[in-house]
Amino acid sequence: MEWWGNSGMFATGPTLWTPAQISPSLWYDASDNATVFATDTGSTLAVTGGTVGRLADKSGNNRDITQATAGRRPVYTAAGLNGRNVITFDGTDDILFSTSVGASGFVSISILGVFRLVSTSATEDIPMGTGLTGTSGTTRTLYRNSPSATMWWSHYNADYTSSTLTWDVGNYHIFGGWNTALSGVNARLMRDGTVTTGSIIGQNSVNTADGFSVGSFQGNVPIFAANMAVGEVLVFYRAISDEDRQLCEGYFAYRWGLQGNLPAAHPYKTSPPTV
Repeated sequence: MEWWGNSGMFATGPTLWTPAQISPSLWYDASDNATVFATDTGSTLAVTGGTVGRLADKSGNNRDITQATAGRRPVYTAAGLNGRNVITFDGTDDILFSTSVGASGFVSISILGVFRLVSTSATEDIPMGTGLTGTSGTTRTLYRNSPSATMWWSHYNADYTSSTLTWDVGNYHIFGGWNTALSGVNARLMRDGTVTTGSIIGQNSVNTADGFSVGSFQGNVPIFAANMAVGEVLVFYRAISDEDRQLCEGYFAYRWGLQGNLPAAHPYKTSPPTV
């Protein structure tokens, strides 16, 4: 069986746990070359240094995110994080998205990913999220509110209070945000296994807007475009349990060489999750 090393090399060991065990709704992986395509509709795989027109969904739900306009495609960057390829967004107008991924009709949505903000814009950054600009209270996004350095979890025009977790611009982390199943007025944000809880400013309504995007927010790209590099993204149309969250964190940490970021008490601090 295969173990992941920091350098991306492999060695023998037990069978590793993957997110397929808990059925993600969306799963995008920049390091899986077979899922990264040069155009939005074609079958030609992207090459490092080239642009990305389609990122295929690994969840089994066939919810790919794409970009039809060549000038708004992000770049496939070789060995961007511990030997694994990443996708880099320019912070001007790059975005990969789908307007129909089955995200409507939910209150609880969980988004987790491995990425970094390369730099921050003068306005606001939305690395990724569900929904569309202008649908107040019906979106879920990971959000940097100008000029804040801290993480937010946002509805559109109904923002949660800021967390105490920073984006630590320039460095890769395991980030996450989700609505809890405990209450309609609670949200949680996570960085590298450390979690904070905040309250919504505004009403927590059902997510009636469909779609998912990475690199910006659909509908008003110049305001929200994020200068960022993305490794892997998981989305669940539910509030995931702490156990499942930690499994995802352990998976991300050992696959991307970020286990040093996990807190000492994390169950996968010293070894990855297995099945």
